[in-house]
Amino acid sequence: MDKFQFIKHPIKENDTIESVAQHFDITTNYLQLVHNLNVDVYDKIKNSSGFFPSHLKEIFIDESTYQSFIERENEKRPKNSPILEYKPIKGKTIYNVFYTFLDDEEQTNISFQTSIEGLKSDPKINGYIVEIDRTSLTLLNNEDPELVIDELALTTAKVIYPLQIIVNYRGKFIDIKNYEEIIKRWEIVKENIRDNFESEQTEIYIISTEPSLKNKETLLASLKKDWFLNTYFSEIYINYYSKYKINKTIYFPVVSDFEGFEYAIVQEMNKYADDKNQLTISQNGKIDNEIKKDLFAINGEFEAEYLLNPVDKSIKSIFLQCSLEFETQKKLSITIKKNKKV
Repeated sequence: MDKFQFIKHPIKENDTIESVAQHFDITTNYLQLVHNLNVDVYDKIKNSSGFFPSHLKEIFIDESTYQSFIERENEKRPKNSPILEYKPIKGKTIYNVFYTFLDDEEQTNISFQTSIEGLKSDPKINGYIVEIDRTSLTLLNNEDPELVIDELALTTAKVIYPLQIIVNYRGKFIDIKNYEEIIKRWEIVKENIRDNFESEQTEIYIISTEPSLKNKETLLASLKKDWFLNTYFSEIYINYYSKYKINKTIYFPVVSDFEGFEYAIVQEMNKYADDKNQLTISQNGKIDNEIKKDLFAINGEFEAEYLLNPVDKSIKSIFLQCSLEFETQKKLSITIKKNKKV
């Protein structure tokens, strides 16, 4: 038998050969045989009963025995339902959001707080209305923005909030609810920008911003490239079936103006509650160049982990990391953590 087929098990104080064998549901003779196959004479177990040699700190257990033990232990844990249902958060929940974007060797950090609040369910729209608001200043590289262009960008972004969106029963962002309110805010903010940032650059920025606000469809297309919305409102509330995992393809806007590629991922839910009674959804995969045959080959990887409240299935935290390799390497890391409920 090869080394990789065995696992080291630490010996605890007062452990006996009999107690460890019983723990793994094997005979003492089998325990002795498996361990002795993997050690020198000095570390062999001489007897099939009683205490282990005093100098011994760990023993070898074969992988099959160990896996059987894990399966038995898992069966004792609460079993998660393979079907996750999306239910909006009642009351406002504040999240801390952190972005780290690496373009070749240039790194940019962005941080802010945002709130999520479920407003109501509406059968007419086949989903829920959810309101998102920014509840803090946005920091660029841990500081207030210094460049005029950065200040303009952040001031313009505030026009969007409070943002009311429609979320389907799978937890995916599909439409905008308060487009008319956003446009009214933009007309006011636009004049404030002209008053506070008097320059040719300001007019150029306003002209470049207005196409995305021209109508509901253009704003929706712009928001569907938003990192937070893509991360938080991912389609994780689905049926994971008996295997507790599915294969799917997703688009994630690592770079907003670079499209035409998707990540082929495995999305998996933990079957049994862990030691902390946590519910997790993981996504792992890489760019699938087979999806669009005429596209030049690009590389990239994707991984994400969602930690959910085991009772109401709301999101407690998210960690997402993805990369895109074309001309230069681009990496994006996103961390979203629940701060408090208001």
